[in-house]
Amino acid sequence: MAAQPGSSAGFYNPRMRLNRELCLSELKAALRPGPWRAQGGGGGGGEGLGAEGHPLRIFDAFASSGALAVRIALEVAPQCSRPLEVTAADIDAQCCDLAALNARSLNGLRVRRLHALVAPCDAADADAGAAATTEAGGASLAPRLASDPSGALVRVVCADARALVHLASPFEYAHLDPFGSCAQHIDGFAARAPHGGLISLTATDTSALYAHYPRVARRAYAATLERSDANWREAGVRVLCGALAVAAARHGKGMQPLHSCAAAHFVHVVARLERGAAAADRTAQLVATVQTPDGAALGPLWSGALNEPRFVAAAAEAAAAAEAREGASREDVAAAREARLLLKRSLEDAPALPPFSFATSDASPAAVVAALRDRGFSAARSAFDGDASKPGSSRRVRTDATAEVFAEVVRQVTTPRPAAG
Repeated sequence: MAAQPGSSAGFYNPRMRLNRELCLSELKAALRPGPWRAQGGGGGGGEGLGAEGHPLRIFDAFASSGALAVRIALEVAPQCSRPLEVTAADIDAQCCDLAALNARSLNGLRVRRLHALVAPCDAADADAGAAATTEAGGASLAPRLASDPSGALVRVVCADARALVHLASPFEYAHLDPFGSCAQHIDGFAARAPHGGLISLTATDTSALYAHYPRVARRAYAATLERSDANWREAGVRVLCGALAVAAARHGKGMQPLHSCAAAHFVHVVARLERGAAAADRTAQLVATVQTPDGAALGPLWSGALNEPRFVAAAAEAAAAAEAREGASREDVAAAREARLLLKRSLEDAPALPPFSFATSDASPAAVVAALRDRGFSAARSAFDGDASKPGSSRRVRTDATAEVFAEVVRQVTTPRPAAG
């Protein structure tokens, strides 16, 4: 099987194993508190996923060989106290054949093959976002994609994800990994996300997001990026978050990133969407052009927090449990360990600090952080420098101190102290 699309129908990319581990850990973290509960006080936020007494609808929108959907059905569903309905979609019929084979024949899961049709439905169904579908054998399953009475664990749907998300009942968790940019898909998923639902994005157009081709970034994300600026990784993550934030606000919803990271070959974000004009206004206010410590004006991009500490901590615990799982293959253990270390590094960054970080030059980053804190400032190592899965590899520091104070601290840390006596 090919490692990327184009050479044959269906593909499985071993390099994206880390991304799948992150998705699984994040979904487990979201499910752990139970049904969605909004935080009181009018400031937005909350925890959990889905509505009390209703099944949870999970959507892998670009399933290809079905690797992620199958793992959700095998590893997440048995741990969940509520019914989990996993839908894997792909526009390529041969990919759907592979996904169904993977689920049924290779992993012993129950599978129902569906084809989504754009067909008339009554007003009540239209209001609910219902889908007209048929089983591969021809039996009608209209009006709701998620109302299959057989209790099939995995539904494999041959359809364009952008159409399906509008036709189907809303999904509490939707994952988009379209091999390239997520930009052209975000708007529809933001429009259909339920209150408290999660959207998970994995963008592999790093040539744009990491500013190798700034014109492509401007075309896809309407954002200015500069590769010469040392904060190019974080800027790429913030541009992707900003695209989701703008789409959410356009549809009267707020957006809160729960975990965001930059790896060598992808940018990954999982965020919660909440309905309401107040939430949308708070979100829109956090999309702006921001100046980096090196003087570049980048954006528009997301200027708010990129991680929610409690969520990231829960995801790291889930990754640690996967790493210790009995019977796991060596490859699965290695991927779970890599995910745990990446999440740990995200947790060590400080979400309340301003965007972008300073270079520590030859100074010890740990010593710079300690010296800044001794002076009463907040400081933390940036999670967007060095190897994403190696804590301690970052040499950049995020702080609320001014550039002048930071430079003074770096000089203080690097200046040798005179010998005693």
